[in-house]
Amino acid sequence: MRKLDKTNIKATAYQKWQKNLGKNGIKIPQYSSNHKYYKDILADLLIIQNGLCAYTEYRVLDETKVKSLSAKFDAKGQYVGHRPETPTDLEHFDSRIKPVNGWKWDNLFAVFSPINRDVKRVKERTITANKILKPDTTNYSPTKYLDYDLLANIFYPKPGLTAKNKKVVGDMVVLLGINYGFIKMKRTEYITEIVAKKKLGQNITAHQFLTSVSMTLIKLGL
Repeated sequence: MRKLDKTNIKATAYQKWQKNLGKNGIKIPQYSSNHKYYKDILADLLIIQNGLCAYTEYRVLDETKVKSLSAKFDAKGQYVGHRPETPTDLEHFDSRIKPVNGWKWDNLFAVFSPINRDVKRVKERTITANKILKPDTTNYSPTKYLDYDLLANIFYPKPGLTAKNKKVVGDMVVLLGINYGFIKMKRTEYITEIVAKKKLGQNITAHQFLTSVSMTLIKLGL
């Protein structure tokens, strides 16, 4: 799960609106996918994440379509296009914030819909989100906390972490669906293809599952 820089915001109309929420009596509206700024946030995050799920790095939008999203923000910083056609939800990293301020930019990511609906909503009943694997934090680094098992094609807590951090990282890998069955299957297929081409001497660039591909190629010396 790669680090994300969410500081360069195209959805400036939303950004200005969100910063004023809760101030001077301005009520924070209930979060809804029908809200006028939902599309703005989703489109902007898809640009920032380059069409990849923030947690699993599974491609949810073709790169050419990602590029076209930027042109759909007008001079006021509002998205004027149709909602991007992608199996993606806006996901609240820490669901406890959602009822209080569901529009907080810092807490939102674009995530592959099954990860949001079938994994995180279920697992967060017993696992509390921890910022140790929050991809937009200043000190986040996948290689600091994660390692990759080439045979099982799964992420696991990096050896050498404290027992406490190993537990937290392990829980977060489960909560964020990083080793979710469908994702693991697609990741295995993709890495197998990349490795085969690399062994043939082809200069190939990964377009999804970037962290696992990088770790795999380094371990194989390719």
